[in-house]
Amino acid sequence: MFSDLNEKEKSTLQYIANTVNEKGYPPSVREICKSVGFKSTSTAYACLNQLKDKGYIRKDSVKTRALEVIDPIERMGFAKKNTVDIPIIGKVTAGTPILAVENVDDYIPISEHWINSKEHFLLRVEGDSMINAGIYNNDIVLIEQCQTASNGDIVVALIDGEYTTIKRFFYEKNRICLKPENEKYSPIFSDNIKILGKLKMLIRKFD
Repeated sequence: MFSDLNEKEKSTLQYIANTVNEKGYPPSVREICKSVGFKSTSTAYACLNQLKDKGYIRKDSVKTRALEVIDPIERMGFAKKNTVDIPIIGKVTAGTPILAVENVDDYIPISEHWINSKEHFLLRVEGDSMINAGIYNNDIVLIEQCQTASNGDIVVALIDGEYTTIKRFFYEKNRICLKPENEKYSPIFSDNIKILGKLKMLIRKFD
């Protein structure tokens, strides 16, 4: 096995597989360059194309990070190991479906092991209001789309139809309260809060 690969191709394939196993999603081309030692992204792309042509990975020509290592059993014509492309949502506005094309910044393939039959999306965290819950700036959260929540759930909500936030949900005195997990911030009360989904999984990149 791997007899048709050179050392750089083997290292690249191993790095992609390890990253997917550890983080649940593949590395970026720049991360591959840094790990394997490519001097330019064009050289890394050439290596990825070689791995694709030799049947070791699937690679989407449009979506970034859309890399999938093909299971050896599948390469021999048997079973397939599935992932699902989950959208990373950017700015969300009122009146627009959360998964509308104009809201989607990118896609990351996530193992079906983490996904049920419901719709999911990914959101990049901005700020430090949830650090006591272990959620930090620039983390990516996997959100299960829903419109209701129970007290204590960590949710993504649209406030006043203008901006999204991730907070802990509570229903108090006949109104919704979104509580941060950082003493520097105050709870948010509003009559115009729309629940977009509940936290399912946290994805973090370690430099």
